[in-house]
Amino acid sequence: MIITDREKKVIYFLIFLIFLNLIINKWFLTNYKSSYVKTIDEYNSKRTSFLNLREKFNEIKERQINWEKAISDLKQVEKEYFFPSGEGIIPIRKEIDRLSQSSGLEVNNIRYSLREIGEGISLYELDFLIRGNYFNFTKFLDAVENKDIFVMINKLNFSNISQDELEIKIKLYAYLK
Repeated sequence: MIITDREKKVIYFLIFLIFLNLIINKWFLTNYKSSYVKTIDEYNSKRTSFLNLREKFNEIKERQINWEKAISDLKQVEKEYFFPSGEGIIPIRKEIDRLSQSSGLEVNNIRYSLREIGEGISLYELDFLIRGNYFNFTKFLDAVENKDIFVMINKLNFSNISQDELEIKIKLYAYLK
């Protein structure tokens, strides 16, 4: 089979088009594939960053909710269990007198000091001497410990112990808001 010149030109032209197509596709598609791969990599990187940020945000939000609950709980404790600060030492002394009388004890030498411990909370440190028998003393301790108002016995010093009577120096903390 003999190929004519015209057919040769068509074949050369088709070969040229194929070659040109390969070069153009190689040049354009390589750049296109490269930018496509970069775009996917950037997307994955940004998606990972976003997921990490969302996780941190949720952790911070959870911590904030926990802090808000803690603050709410503290305000409730202050409201229910602290002495009101507007009246000073008077309600605390009345409460000590009431508890000691109901327990059958005698209270003497009450000394106190006040100090601020932060954010509107004050602490009264009270030192006083009580006299009575062991049974009455345990009633007094039980009453203090089971009191709705937040009062803490910090220190007990026993002196003049006899069969019938105890003399105890008590250091007590009372909180005010």
